[in-house]
Amino acid sequence: MQNAEHLSQQQLREFLESSGEIEFAGQGRGQIYASTERVVVAQAYARLSKKERGWIRAYIGKMTGLRRAQITRLIRRYLG
Repeated sequence: MQNAEHLSQQQLREFLESSGEIEFAGQGRGQIYASTERVVVAQAYARLSKKERGWIRAYIGKMTGLRRAQITRLIRRYLG
């Protein structure tokens, strides 16, 4: 997820739709948390529509291997 913060919403959707069964996982908890925070902040998560937030969550889940509840807790942590 190194350059995910520079991707547009459209690019994230295209990646998710085309990647099928491919999954990635970070090397450690610290790296996963840092990557997730960068994506949430760079994509201005709090200002997105519900549908767009869903795409961000799906992208984070695919790239980190985290479950939905874990992603929710991390996002809440970063937003405030």
